[in-house]
Amino acid sequence: MPNPIGITLNGEPGAIIKVLAAGTISSNGTLNLGTPATPNAPPVVITTINDDAYGGDTNNNGATSGSAGAWVGVLLFGASGNWTHAIIRYAGNMSGVNGAVQLNGSIMTFNGVTIESCSGTAMDLGNGHSMLTNCQFNNCHAALTSVVIDEIPNLVNCAATGNAAGNSLSIAGNLGVNLTINAVNALGGQGVFILDGVVHVLPGA
Repeated sequence: MPNPIGITLNGEPGAIIKVLAAGTISSNGTLNLGTPATPNAPPVVITTINDDAYGGDTNNNGATSGSAGAWVGVLLFGASGNWTHAIIRYAGNMSGVNGAVQLNGSIMTFNGVTIESCSGTAMDLGNGHSMLTNCQFNNCHAALTSVVIDEIPNLVNCAATGNAAGNSLSIAGNLGVNLTINAVNALGGQGVFILDGVVHVLPGA
């Protein structure tokens, strides 16, 4: 399902989007899920067609549940948007894409977003610029990758559990500003950061 430049797609609270095995949601426009004004409203859910936990037996094939990698994922390339109280489940069926939610050159705000039971990484920030608050990354292969070190203060009160490769976040890039890192910026307040490659401290930082 493409969402092109100049077009805004809004997923209202309580919307349930079910995706077939080869399904992908891609955006280089504006993709909003939920509304910041009603953070306690029912979540927007994006999951596999086989996930009867949300919306019931949509495809009338009897009781089924999802499995990791049952559909591709959400690809945000040069996109913008605000996700509030959204749940992404059972994605990760992809080649050449790192995250069930994959960002590349996007500027997004995520508040109260849960990504769970996906193969691969829950979210790959693609070395971009996004704000994440009160987000959960659970039971995937990895939690959060490709985090530019300058962007760490934009991660607030997020947590991760049950990820096969660990529940830390992976950072790299050029440090171009004065920076203070504390536990609230780590996943689960554990204060654990994994350096993925070389971090360069630039003059003046």
